[in-house]
Formats: sequence, C-alpha cells, structure tokens
Amino acid sequence: MLETCRQQIMSVEEELDNPNELAKIMDCFAKKYKPVALKVKPVLGTLLERFRITREIIGDLLKNMPRLLE
Repeated sequence: MLETCRQQIMSVEEELDNPNELAKIMDCFAKKYKPVALKVKPVLGTLLERFRITREIIGDLLKNMPRLLE
C-alpha cells in the first residue's frame, strides 16, 4: 500500500509545475492527530443566570394534537 501511495504522489508531482503545491498536498496527509496543546479541555464552573435556558410552558400542549387511529 505504501508503494501505491508513493506512485500516486510521484504521478502528481510530475503534473505539478510548482513544487510548493506538492508541499501543500503532502501537509494534509502528514498530520494525523491533533497535538495535545490544541485539544479543548472542559472546565468545571457555574453558568451565569443570564445564560440559562428558562422554559415557560403555558397551557396544555396536547390539546390541539390530532388523535391517532387505532
């Protein structure tokens, strides 16, 4: 499989005029994992009252729903 990838890269390399374009293509295959420094780590804390979702359900929500036939 590695040899097949090398052959494909060589064929693409021959078609490209600018060697920088090949470097850009190779960069997308080079990085496999995200570095630990860039990972998002959750932090425990309290949410401010203005950001909380409040639900105000008024009345019967099922009142106007049509009944299913049995």
